[in-house]
Amino acid sequence: SAALPPGQAAAATAALAILEEETWRAEKAMNLGARLRERLQSAGLSTGRSETSIIPVIVGSDFNAFNLSAAVRQHGVVATPVVAPAVSQGLARLRVTVTAAHSEKDIEHAGSALVASAEACGLI
Repeated sequence: SAALPPGQAAAATAALAILEEETWRAEKAMNLGARLRERLQSAGLSTGRSETSIIPVIVGSDFNAFNLSAAVRQHGVVATPVVAPAVSQGLARLRVTVTAAHSEKDIEHAGSALVASAEACGLI
């Protein structure tokens, strides 16, 4: 069957209730995401047309995505590579997810780490 198990359905229902009651969570994630996206764009990194708290950092080749992901992880930042066939050849990227659990300091650190790593990898 394609139905969700009862436990997953209950968890999803509870998560939706929290989102409705605590709207600040989505607002905070969106605001922090906008700050990080602006930082990356101002450094010359492409974030596509994203306007959400999930930010693609488009780096071109699969090699670049894996290399940048490894480099940024050395700074304690997790950014997942997304490569072909999940995206078209030449559009490989890192997926950076900002949540309400992140702080301003976390966003500053992630921005600095991504920019420094991209520079070290020769991407900017």
